[in-house]
Amino acid sequence: DSLLVLRMSLRHNVKVKRAIGHFWSTSRRGKGDYMPKSDYVRWNMKAARALLPTVPREEMLEAVERDWVVDSKGSSRGISEGNFHASLFDLADNWLEALSVDCMV
Repeated sequence: DSLLVLRMSLRHNVKVKRAIGHFWSTSRRGKGDYMPKSDYVRWNMKAARALLPTVPREEMLEAVERDWVVDSKGSSRGISEGNFHASLFDLADNWLEALSVDCMV
């Protein structure tokens, strides 16, 4: 499928990885370079409020908690940089109108 090939090439594009890396660099990472749950929740709540301003806070928090379980892969250390990258890429992929490097960055 050509869309799948495009998504995979965007996921590994240097500019896209650099843009996602900017968000990663703003987190307070703990031992082993993992983002703690508190930062993950804070960051994702900000994104959710920006994207879905009419959704009640409690509903957003429940969704972020569910996403945490998936994105952290059950790790008690937190979310790894690779998993954060995949999570943010998927978020952008779901919200963008077009699949292109320019839209992603």
